[in-house]
Amino acid sequence: MYVKRVDSAKCLGLYVDSNLRFESHVAHLVKISYCKLKSLYANRMLLTKAIKLKLCESLILSCLSYASLVYWPAILSKDKYTFQIIQNTCVRFCYNLRKFDHVSHLYPEAMWLKLEQRFSMLMGCLVFKLNYYNEPRYLIEKLLRGSDIHE
Repeated sequence: MYVKRVDSAKCLGLYVDSNLRFESHVAHLVKISYCKLKSLYANRMLLTKAIKLKLCESLILSCLSYASLVYWPAILSKDKYTFQIIQNTCVRFCYNLRKFDHVSHLYPEAMWLKLEQRFSMLMGCLVFKLNYYNEPRYLIEKLLRGSDIHE
């Protein structure tokens, strides 16, 4: 009996590859995001802006945010840029804009953070919980504080 070597494996919805660059996970997210956007575009004239925003947030951006604390620091800049393009496409869909229209001014109106900002917010929330609530316990047990090393 031996363990078969694979290039990537799926664990809790996260595709982990052999070099920990999450390339297969990124490819999967890009594929499903554009598939979902394509299905939403087919009905875009029937939906209000508020419903479009909620659909994009729940169907697409939630997938990009899931486990981002694990994969975001490890992925390449070009992959982060690709994810940002997906989010920009969602904004264009919600506001009925053309392909090359500028979207940055619409993020505050949509009450969305760009993906880099979302990652920073999620990381900040995790650090806050670790410092003030000593939660989650499985991370607290592995945490080494400066006061543990020296005075």
